[in-house]
Amino acid sequence: MREIGVVPAGQQAAANARCAAIAGNPADARTFTVGLSPDGRQPATHYWACGEFSDAVLATVDAEGGGGWERWDCEAYEPDALLAQWGLRRMRAPWEEP
Repeated sequence: MREIGVVPAGQQAAANARCAAIAGNPADARTFTVGLSPDGRQPATHYWACGEFSDAVLATVDAEGGGGWERWDCEAYEPDALLAQWGLRRMRAPWEEP
């Protein structure tokens, strides 16, 4: 199942390290890299990822009580609409700023 994961900015490094350690893949240390904020501008208040997370990653996150990682079924929600429900928007690139 594809899932959306959102972590508070203060837990980004720990969540990325956890994904890399559990999966055994150094590339997973860059799982949560897309910044989010209420208005889509700096600074990021949260980071998100959407993809296929391994059963090991999901089981560990669940066993740890989530560690600030909120999850949703990516097939059941349109990502931007879900983020908007939380009052969050994807960060805009500097050249996209009005």
